[in-house]
Amino acid sequence: MAILESGKILPDERGRVFLTPNLYSPDEVNNSLYMGRKSSDYGEYRITVQLYPGAEYNLRYINPTQPNEIVYHGTIRNGRNAILTVMKNK
Repeated sequence: MAILESGKILPDERGRVFLTPNLYSPDEVNNSLYMGRKSSDYGEYRITVQLYPGAEYNLRYINPTQPNEIVYHGTIRNGRNAILTVMKNK
């Protein structure tokens, strides 16, 4: 898993990382987050993100594209601006 190996979550081409405050089962991930467009192995792992104080200024809660969406602008790095925990999704 690239996030576990690199210790960072990279943004898309517009500089955004999409997060959700909701917990989803592996079966719900593809439909709820990817509208059924990803393979069935999406949702096998989940990543919790605990932002360090000051990093929350890169969050955008206003005008997300989905009600279950939070947008972070920039790269999220473990130990630099957040604590990333990767675990098996149950």
